[in-house]
Amino acid sequence: MAPANLKAQKRTIIGKKTKSLRKQGSIPGVVYGHGIKSMPITINDKEFGKVYAKAGVSSLILLDIDGEQKNVLIHHPQVHPVTDKPIHVDFYQVSLT
Repeated sequence: MAPANLKAQKRTIIGKKTKSLRKQGSIPGVVYGHGIKSMPITINDKEFGKVYAKAGVSSLILLDIDGEQKNVLIHHPQVHPVTDKPIHVDFYQVSLT
């Protein structure tokens, strides 16, 4: 079974300014892993909802960050306590070797 695909963009907006991203329909996130530098990203909230429903936290996802593809796991999605909408997602990049 092929991993699900999710598109992302590198993010320059950090800190409390990320509220503006959520209002535009994006979710801030971060990609990290062993031996790599962490990278802030944004993803579309509707696309993420579809992929998360299929993959959950235990399946590999192919994350396309501005054309660069990485194999990741959804590690820690943070959700709003009232609306249950995701407000931040951590992706753990795995090594396939």
